[in-house]
Amino acid sequence: MHEHEFYGISFFLNSCPYLETLTIPIGPGRIFEDYKPPFTFKPGEFWMKCPKFKCLSRTLKVVDIKGFKGTRHEVSFLCFLLFYGVVLQQLNITVSKEDGVNGELVEVYRERAQRLQSFPKASSSAQISVY
Repeated sequence: MHEHEFYGISFFLNSCPYLETLTIPIGPGRIFEDYKPPFTFKPGEFWMKCPKFKCLSRTLKVVDIKGFKGTRHEVSFLCFLLFYGVVLQQLNITVSKEDGVNGELVEVYRERAQRLQSFPKASSSAQISVY
């Protein structure tokens, strides 16, 4: 997940107040190195300053993440969903089977996903499954 995708994800969540299931496939993607946003952007603060979407407090029950590597952007987004997902019941994380650019292996991704178990959750019934 790249930081330039944050606005698209937030636009989608804002546009879908009745969303019940969110599936995000994370792939290798294509990064355009010469792209510069037309405004100042602080990815580390994005989800902290983001509005709380209606679907998080009313309808979003299942989140499926496929291709998880545990990057800081992936983790910050999932922490946001866990912290504000009042009706969230299930977070399913399928770790990537690809080796990382720094030589990380599937077990490293799995450990990063397991760490999410200890993060604060708005929903006491939220379950996190790692595959």
